[in-house]
Amino acid sequence: MSPSNVLEGHHVEVLLSSTVSDVEVNKYLDSSPVYGSRKKDWTALPTVLKKHLTLCSTIFSIFTEIVNYFHSTDTPDPRPVPPTPCTIHLHPRVGAAAANAVACPDLSVMITDTATSLDWSKCVSFIDVITDDRVRETATQQSDRFHSFAEQCFLTQTSRLVVCGLVITETVFRLYRYDRFGHWVSGWVPYRGGDAGNLVKALVLISSGKGFGSKSDTGAAINQNGKHVFSLKKGRRHMSFTEIRLLSQSLRLPEASIVCWEVEEHRTHKKYLLKQCISACEHDDLGAELVGRLHGVKGVGNPSFSHTSKVPHDAALPDGDVFVHYKVFEGYGDTINNVQNRVQFLKALRSCISAHEVSFIDKRILHRDISINNILYPKESQDVTHGYLVDFEHRGIVIDAKERNTIKEQEMTGDPTFQSINLLRNKDPSNPRQFQQRHDYLDDLESFFWVFIWTTAGQLPPKDGWLRPIVPPPALHKDLKDPFHKELALQRCKDGRAHVVFDAEWGPEFMDLAMKLGRFFMGKLDKKRHLWKTGDLEGLMDRAQDSYSTVLGYFDEAIQRLEWVDLSADAMPRMDSGAQVDHGPDVHPQRKLPKRRRAPANIPASTSEKENEVVAVPVEAAPLARPAKRVRLTRATVGDSDDIPEVSARVIQPTRDDNVDNTAIERISVEQQAAPTLRKSKRLQQSAKKSS
Repeated sequence: MSPSNVLEGHHVEVLLSSTVSDVEVNKYLDSSPVYGSRKKDWTALPTVLKKHLTLCSTIFSIFTEIVNYFHSTDTPDPRPVPPTPCTIHLHPRVGAAAANAVACPDLSVMITDTATSLDWSKCVSFIDVITDDRVRETATQQSDRFHSFAEQCFLTQTSRLVVCGLVITETVFRLYRYDRFGHWVSGWVPYRGGDAGNLVKALVLISSGKGFGSKSDTGAAINQNGKHVFSLKKGRRHMSFTEIRLLSQSLRLPEASIVCWEVEEHRTHKKYLLKQCISACEHDDLGAELVGRLHGVKGVGNPSFSHTSKVPHDAALPDGDVFVHYKVFEGYGDTINNVQNRVQFLKALRSCISAHEVSFIDKRILHRDISINNILYPKESQDVTHGYLVDFEHRGIVIDAKERNTIKEQEMTGDPTFQSINLLRNKDPSNPRQFQQRHDYLDDLESFFWVFIWTTAGQLPPKDGWLRPIVPPPALHKDLKDPFHKELALQRCKDGRAHVVFDAEWGPEFMDLAMKLGRFFMGKLDKKRHLWKTGDLEGLMDRAQDSYSTVLGYFDEAIQRLEWVDLSADAMPRMDSGAQVDHGPDVHPQRKLPKRRRAPANIPASTSEKENEVVAVPVEAAPLARPAKRVRLTRATVGDSDDIPEVSARVIQPTRDDNVDNTAIERISVEQQAAPTLRKSKRLQQSAKKSS
């Protein structure tokens, strides 16, 4: 099956005729208040209607009337179609909703017995309404909108295999059908006058809840708790697994779909990682060759076993077979986006980059699909391998020295979210032909960087063993599919502004790593383009070892710093007040401490100032409740007066000894309290001498 197929006229006729008979359609039209039997047309809908909101309301009333007739329990027996409790919902683009118009269809069909909310992404079909005069100018935009709608439905409903779409104007409609790999689209079908039955059949088709032209996957089912149950075959042995939780999913319409679950085997209750990949072809001999070549390479993960099931389609759809591939991994833990601490995250990435280096340089195999779904980490690492790179057999390709320039643009695969900037530029029609670049090891290396950015931008560092997702997800997650936004994020990292890309809570070690990687990959953008343009492929290959060494060195430095920070934090003793005392060197930049102030000795300038000056604090008013402090006495400063010099004190720093002798403090206070009395006695003696 190609990613996109056109439904010809005879295919549409077969699909529509499989819903309800013409007799049932005519019976409905004769009794319908929105259809005129005399005029033989939809009387509630004018043939020319310029206002979008009015057209939406009119279409909504017609669709609601059709659904209530064919899916209501009040329909007389024998029923024209099996009962499906569904409703039509209107999402008008007015007021505050106008800002989110691109992210929401005009109408949606919901199955009422399964929908727990009015979230349109839980629908079975979505409908857009446009006017006839805007059909041509909105053709490309409409296709992009429906691609986005289908992706949101599949991401929200992990068990759904098919979702339908309908675009309708005042006079014609068009059918869309999406599965998790590709889609079909029909031509424009008339529904006015004598063709009114086409609209009735089309709405019954998309509101059935099962889609059209599809059969179920025999390898998966949904139990009463809403969890997936997988029945797979390992050799001659049948094994059953039940979903524990969803780990990750990646949908690339119209290319492929990958979903990862943590599952439990029924008989042994042992936990595994199960990966589902939907594609248009069965595995060929190349996949087996790649697995054989990579056998024994450290950091390359191989599944315990694989299972492939075929999902055939009805004859109404051309070339409709889809293959669902299951891989069961044992002992590899979780996907990279579920790491439990920062060091583990960087070590997993580093191990996979090292495995990619050996695979490319020694085995001549290029992975070409680096993403969060293909990087696994063991929760309890028993050796120095902290991460595993998997799924070489799906997208991997053998690269020989004479064949590196034969990789065509069509063969460049991978999730656009994690693809390199140069590969995304290739898809731009305005990109000159001479700048079309092939997929090489630098593209895969850059994909590791985007895995790093995607994980840190959408989540906060692990706390209590789990990453904390940012809700709602940042706009960067969606923008990473665009080369312009990717280059902007890369430039910010290069300039040392990684805090704009992801939260600074990840720490200065992550900020520094992002800056170094940003500088490295930004420098490679134009250099690689120049090498491909001049044909210096051997020069690019010769630099591979240096490129890997540079990137791995950056990761080694960041990991070493993080491990030292964690080691220092664990070794810090704690004071009674709960404050930490650090006795070792700190890798974090130290803030400048304030200068210590030395209390000057007070030298009164006149007798009046001496009398009015407050020079001491009573002992009972001293803040002795705080930790005791060491006190240093300063040498008295001799002034012109014969008064007893005052004694000043300087606080040095807190100490950890709570049993400090306060004798010195008390002596200073007593002398300071006696000073005014001694001054007064001195003045009396001088006045007595003058009077005599």
